[in-house]
Amino acid sequence: MTKIGEISVTTNPSTISMTTDREKQAQKRIPTISKTINDINLTLLKQFEISKGENGIGITGCTIMPSGKIIFVDQSNDRLVIHNDNGLFVCAIPVSHYPIDVTCIDENTVAVTHNAEPYHIEIINIVNKKIVNQIKTSNQCYGITNENERLIYYEVGRGIQIADVKSESTATTVVKVDGEHHWNYVTTSKDKIYHTKSESGVP
Repeated sequence: MTKIGEISVTTNPSTISMTTDREKQAQKRIPTISKTINDINLTLLKQFEISKGENGIGITGCTIMPSGKIIFVDQSNDRLVIHNDNGLFVCAIPVSHYPIDVTCIDENTVAVTHNAEPYHIEIINIVNKKIVNQIKTSNQCYGITNENERLIYYEVGRGIQIADVKSESTATTVVKVDGEHHWNYVTTSKDKIYHTKSESGVP
């Protein structure tokens, strides 16, 4: 016997498609949900009463510290009013005449703008309740915010200014605003500066 049998191999395309879990995940399209201001829902979490001073109370600015403490500017009584994150009164700190706005520099330090001569911005330690530094300005100042240890504030007749918290150098004008505009506030988000004008009612 010279031959037992023959073996042949035939290759055909498979009719079954197999994919791994990783490939399935890569194929799934994640829908992009565009959000607008109309999609934001506000929820009232808490209400609390701010303690009044001898002249009643006149809140013109506030800031929230990293710990959750809330610092209010009470212009009517030339003071800062501090409440904790539960809304309980902590203390009041006297400041120079006619304070307007406040911003957080770090957990223990804030900067306060003023509208009375001599025009300046006060750097205040809220722990020992002492003035750490004063930054001279040329005119009345209103809104202020802090961005990477740079104070961004509005000064009447000059516009939006930037000053280094740790430097004695002169402030730099970043947005010129002519005229006697009052009660203008500023804030930042990412790489943008937002500026409100009381006359127009819009940023």
